[in-house]
Amino acid sequence: MLKRAQAAGVVREDTEIGDVVRMISGIASVAFDDDAQRDRVIDLAVDGLRPVRQ
Repeated sequence: MLKRAQAAGVVREDTEIGDVVRMISGIASVAFDDDAQRDRVIDLAVDGLRPVRQ
């Protein structure tokens, strides 16, 4: 899935599966104050996977 997303240009080329697994593990292990905070953190993580458009 990661390779397909990279080929489609929607995920950064320098992203490795280990990076994604660690990011998800880190987010999953954190207690959030509320659902809104959790959603913001997930949005930030997903935005960080996107390639920079210039």
